[in-house]
Amino acid sequence: MKTLIVLIFLLNGFTFFSQSSEKTLSKAYRENSTELLEQFFLKWESEIQPFNQDEYLALNDTLKAVNTLFKEFIKWKKIETPLHKYVFIQNSIPISFTNKIYFSDAEIDSIIIRNINTDSTLNEKEKKEFSIKSNGNFNQIVREIYFPDFRNLILKTNLIKIEDFRPKININNEILYLNEFYTSLIEEFLLKGKDESRKLFLEKYFEINTGGRMFYPRAWYFEPYHTCEIIFDYKMEYAKIEYGLHEACYFKIENGTWIFIAHVLEYQH
Repeated sequence: MKTLIVLIFLLNGFTFFSQSSEKTLSKAYRENSTELLEQFFLKWESEIQPFNQDEYLALNDTLKAVNTLFKEFIKWKKIETPLHKYVFIQNSIPISFTNKIYFSDAEIDSIIIRNINTDSTLNEKEKKEFSIKSNGNFNQIVREIYFPDFRNLILKTNLIKIEDFRPKININNEILYLNEFYTSLIEEFLLKGKDESRKLFLEKYFEINTGGRMFYPRAWYFEPYHTCEIIFDYKMEYAKIEYGLHEACYFKIENGTWIFIAHVLEYQH
């Protein structure tokens, strides 16, 4: 019975705070109040804070690796945006494992040659021509056609979605961690507008993109910076981070620190 009472209390409390945030945002817009909008964001920040020291130390080794790797990725990617006060960080992140994750340039070249030689649509003369390098590189068209399809080479297993992911990141912007509630709240707020006034009201504080998303009727959308997925090899010596439109980067663990080693654009066949 006590457990039921506590659960009801927590649910009621969540509903209260959710409604409070929604009302604050709506009122801020109606009154065009910068002060109320600041209150809305401060409340958001206070509700979803980064891992403190005790929380970080309580993570298992895999979660610690994800946390430190993601921070190095953000540092490498340089997500700061001087035009806005806030940037979003994803509050959940998928990870998986595979046997081999990093292929050297020599290994990639070898796979390209193999793909050329096994292409039954080419004659022997064409295979030889396509295999020729200029200044150490294959022709761009050859690379686009015969570049390794890592979707088949890197077979992911043990897919895990880490929830409540809150890495502490040091950048010039302030951080907001997106969860389901705040994502829905902002989306619904934007979609209620009949013009761009709601978009203009919010984008003083964070970037709102236009176009490219069919499932947003007004084609306005916002998202975490560089939403990504992480893949480790089983030894956790290498990691691949997939993000953006067919982009990926690789890191290697050296003396307990994740070191950036390569950035690639992965061609789709």
